Amino acid sequence: MLDPRRVTFISCVNDEALYARCLRELQSLEVPPGFEVEQLAVRGAPSMTVGYNAAMRANNAKYKIYLHQDVFITHKGFLHDVIATFERDPGLGMLGLVGAEKLPAHGIWWDSEGPKYGAVFEFKDNALHLRNLTPVVGKPQLVQAIDGLLMATQVDLPWNERIEGFDFYDVSHALDFWRADYQVAVVDQGALPWVIHALGEPLDEESYRRHRLRFLELYR
Repeated sequence: MLDPRRVTFISCVNDEALYARCLRELQSLEVPPGFEVEQLAVRGAPSMTVGYNAAMRANNAKYKIYLHQDVFITHKGFLHDVIATFERDPGLGMLGLVGAEKLPAHGIWWDSEGPKYGAVFEFKDNALHLRNLTPVVGKPQLVQAIDGLLMATQVDLPWNERIEGFDFYDVSHALDFWRADYQVAVVDQGALPWVIHALGEPLDEESYRRHRLRFLELYR
């Protein structure tokens, strides 16, 4: 049984310096009274889905925050806001910070021609940039797909391990939540984004193409 007073942050880690910075921000967040918060690192995972499944099955927290090692949560009231949002709507299975209302046929959410929602600070080329999409105000905005930089859940649903590597695990999981009759949404972050995403190595185009074709094969 999941513990409704427990939160676990889960990250797949292969860069200890980045994760140390991530942990510093996590440990400075305000913790709601009566809640227990922990951080769980998965090292050596062959894919994001395998790593996340291992962590999910080893932990009974109701609230799990799947977080990239290079994402730094700067909003100190993050836990208060996420838990309150979930408590208001038991049918809401997963929250993200950016996403697309409709996933395009090619599977790349940020290239959707329809509405895209949310915001995030991105650190690249030694500078901070604001990636600002359509803002969410008030009620969470329902979307088909969210970005995997941060995925918060209040329901445990197995990650599809047929999705290999470290791409398309996020959109596949969002679609699986919808298939299981749980909603997926982008949350209202207020005036400023809640996180900084430190963008690192450029995209491996060949790997990404291969994983996209696999995703389309499974979910078309």
